[in-house]
Formats: sequence, C-alpha cells, structure tokens
Amino acid sequence: MHRFKANHWLATFFASFFFCWGIFLPFWPLWLEQEGLDPGLVGTVLGVALFLRCLSSLWLVNRVQRESQLIIAIRWLCLLTLGVFALFLAFNGWYWLAGLTLLANFIIAPLIPLGDAVATRWVKQIGLDYGKVRLWGSISFIVAAIATGWLSEQYGHHVILYTLLFALLLTFSVAILNPTPALTDSQQTNTVRASLWQVCRLPGLWQFLLVTSCIQGSHGAYYTYSAIYWQSAGIPETVIGYLWAFAVVAEVLLMANAKRWFANVTLPKLFMLAATGAVIRWTVLALSTDVTVLFLSQALHAFTFALAQIAAIRFIAEKAPAAYSIQLQALYSALALGLAIALATLVSSSLYQAWQGNVFWLMALMVLPVFVIYGRASSNS
Repeated sequence: MHRFKANHWLATFFASFFFCWGIFLPFWPLWLEQEGLDPGLVGTVLGVALFLRCLSSLWLVNRVQRESQLIIAIRWLCLLTLGVFALFLAFNGWYWLAGLTLLANFIIAPLIPLGDAVATRWVKQIGLDYGKVRLWGSISFIVAAIATGWLSEQYGHHVILYTLLFALLLTFSVAILNPTPALTDSQQTNTVRASLWQVCRLPGLWQFLLVTSCIQGSHGAYYTYSAIYWQSAGIPETVIGYLWAFAVVAEVLLMANAKRWFANVTLPKLFMLAATGAVIRWTVLALSTDVTVLFLSQALHAFTFALAQIAAIRFIAEKAPAAYSIQLQALYSALALGLAIALATLVSSSLYQAWQGNVFWLMALMVLPVFVIYGRASSNS
C-alpha cells in the first residue's frame, strides 16, 4: 500500500475529519430541530452527548497503550462512526434520533484526542509543526460549513445527513492509508505506561485543566445555539455557514503563523490572550445580531479556540513526560473539550427559551476565573 509522508497523512486526516466536523457541529442541531425535536430537547440531548464525549475520551483513548496503536484505533473508530450515522437513514422518531445522536457522539469523540495524540507524538519524533498541519482541518471546516449551509438552504435539511455520510466515508478512506515514518513508541516494550492517577499528580496539571476548561467550555452556547439563535433573528442558513466559516478563516491564519508569532510567548500569557478574546466575543454575541458585527466578532475565534488549543498542545508536548502523553491528551479532551462544554451546554439549554441570546453573557462570565488563575500560572511558567 502506498505510504504518505507523516505530515501529509496527518494534514489529510485532519482535513477529512474536520470536514465532517464542519457539517456536524454547526448544522446537526438544526437537523435535529427540522426532524421534529424542540430547541430545549436539542440542547439537552447535545448536553448529554457532550458528557458521553467526555467519558469516551477518557475510557476509549486510555485503552490505547502505545503510540504505535493510535492510528489503528483511529481506523476502527472511523468505521464505527460511519456505521452509526448510516443508521439515521433507517430509523426515525425522537427517541431514535436522540439515542443515535448520543451513540454517535460517544464514538466520534475520541477521534479528536487520538488525532492530536498522533500530532503530539510526531512533534517529538520528527519535529512536526502542529499549527501548519492542523490548519488544513480548519480550512476543510470552512469549506464544509459554507457548502452545507448553501446546500441545506437550496435542497432542504436532509442534505446535511447525506453530506456528513460522504465525509465520514472519505475520512475512513484516508485513515486506512499508511504514513511514513510510522509512529514509534516513546518507551521500551517492557516499560509500564503511567496510570491515570500518576498523570493527575503531574505538576501544574489541574491549573492547566481548569484554565482550558474555562476557555473551551465557554463555547458551549455557541456550538449548540448560535445557528438556532441567528436563524430565529432572520439570518439565512447560507450566512450562518459563512459566519462559522469566517471564524475558522481567522483560526487558519493564526495557526499558520502561530510558531512565528507566539514561539517566545509563555503559556500563561497565551491563555490570557485566549480568555480576553472570549470575554469580548461572547459579550458581542449577547448584544448584537447585526451581521457585520457578528462577522467581526467571529474573527476572535482565532483566540478563543485556536490559540487556546495551540497552548494546550504545547503544554502537553513540553511539560508531560512521554509516558504521560496519551493519558494527558485524553484527560484534556475529556474535561476541557468535553465535560466543560457539556455543563455549559446543559445550563444554556435550560435558559435558552427564556433568555435567547442573553445566554452568551454566561459564557463570558465562565471565562473570568482564568484572569484570577493567571497570577499563579505566571509564577509557575
């Protein structure tokens, strides 16, 4: 079988997977709503789904004992994810839609930390530039968001599922290709990998997890309700797709230049920049549905997500011993990208009907602890 260079394989995997994510993340809430679920139930289902993402990121990712097994795990999960989403073609009714959505989230969630774990290993193994590889996922997300917004507006919401199935098939096709050099284990075969308890005792870990949870968790209302809220304000689905895409354009620009712009910036300062962007961004979303203003605020996604993600990967690559890397990646994904967002989503879903866009004020408040924690983080940087 033809082998791809490691950076090309990972860039292609990120591109195909985040094409799926660019369909699923902004448009799955709309698809569920169009299939008959009310917005409150949509928020509850997606909130519970995020809890399941947290559990699966911890449980499934931690079952991968060696870096050399990471790509094998990715292949199996890609296949299972494709199978679960195919079931939406055969089953209907709110209970099936809710149940399959929960199952799909449980299976698809580990692909994010597993992909980042592959990247983290290659950062150490071959000096991979994470930002320049990961940006292809962001570019693909842009294309998916724009294309799906236009297609769903032209041909109806059913196209969302069909496009997602095609993208998942493409992702599996990429995953089965062989990269070179292959991932190598960072330890000898007879070395015991660190337990999760040992990882939890890593100096600075809980500070790191709390900061990243505040920043990434603050996206909860945005991921679940931005498309629904903007649509209720009269913004067309195509424009909603453009808004999501523009956010990721900003993300791409930052990731492409992250090494040059932020190589000498300390981790605490990176997180502070991300938190500042988050407070401004969620405040604007709470105050305005003017499309021009929304486009400007969406540029802050470069800080609220991309910069925080780059800082997190740097922390894992620089601060964690090799024996801790997979478990730490799983813990970060489960708590910051899973549990924190799930909690924010569930709180938002309980308030959205009454508060509408005012739920974004809560997201701004959620980030404020970062500014308190920063003083301690600076002293440890």
